[in-house]
Amino acid sequence: MRPARRGPRGRWTPSAGLPARTRSAWPPPRSGIAGLFRATVSSEEVPRGKPAPDVYLEAARRLGVDASACVAIEDSHNGILSAKAAGMGCIAIPNERFPPGGAEDEADLVLPSIRELTVDAVRLFPG
Repeated sequence: MRPARRGPRGRWTPSAGLPARTRSAWPPPRSGIAGLFRATVSSEEVPRGKPAPDVYLEAARRLGVDASACVAIEDSHNGILSAKAAGMGCIAIPNERFPPGGAEDEADLVLPSIRELTVDAVRLFPG
């Protein structure tokens, strides 16, 4: 659910497209990661939720970049479809509780777990 983009110094900058039900609690206040996100977007803030591309397009707009320069990290069917509809690269990390079904075939890269998500995996994408 996090599109990342290459910042001015060539570093990847995370953002987030969040489902409405978790917006108020994400990022968790005690997690210490809130400062890592330059922008967050809830489906409550856009006309259409996933699988429409609105959340990801708004995240790219807030970051000031073209969606094609972003990489979304997704775990769900609708999230993968949303990221691809926005024109973003997509890394799928399937959610065992809500498997993405055939949408995994739409992802550019499928990783077996979050532990496999590395900077090198994101660097595979142009942008």
